[in-house]
Amino acid sequence: MKFVKGLGIVFLIIIAVGIYKFNYLLNQERYDVDSNKITKKMHYTWDMNEDNRNDCEDDDSCDHTDDYSLPRYKITGVEKGIVFDIKSGKWVDKHGICHTCTPENGFYKDGTMK
Repeated sequence: MKFVKGLGIVFLIIIAVGIYKFNYLLNQERYDVDSNKITKKMHYTWDMNEDNRNDCEDDDSCDHTDDYSLPRYKITGVEKGIVFDIKSGKWVDKHGICHTCTPENGFYKDGTMK
């Protein structure tokens, strides 16, 4: 009888630890619902030429303090998804087109910033 009681207590402790781990990790930033650690991937806005490499690696301008899993415009502080494309020298959206690059918004006619 003592064995069954001891086994029951061990079983309850295992359940309590599992529930704690599940709830604790669920509230942590980099864990999914199954308590698996989420690996960060580069956000597509850092790869304008779509070669699966960060565009800053082409010209060695990477700042490794930046969180490349966030959209580029959140890191650079530019609103509405507009980013500076180093190759073209223009402010563009994720498709390489600048719809808001007008002289009224502080841009030259070719899309470069004043």
